[in-house]
Amino acid sequence: MDALRSPQNRFYEAFDILREKGVTNVVEFCRAARAPRTSFHHCRKAGIVRVEWLSLIVTRYGISADWLLSGRGSMLRGESNLP
Repeated sequence: MDALRSPQNRFYEAFDILREKGVTNVVEFCRAARAPRTSFHHCRKAGIVRVEWLSLIVTRYGISADWLLSGRGSMLRGESNLP
């Protein structure tokens, strides 16, 4: 069940899907987040996510905050399923 997974896991899942679809990549995301790429890679390896990144993936990339934080609903805002 998705609700049992952590917001950190859901963040990286959503990021990977956005990257695979060509919506963003690590360089672009880090530029938008004003964070060094090394910080992104370090955080990912450690299994942590900065709060600013959660906000950015919701506001800029259309990921549902409800799904991101609780695992409920669709990953994308306003859609019942991923495209």
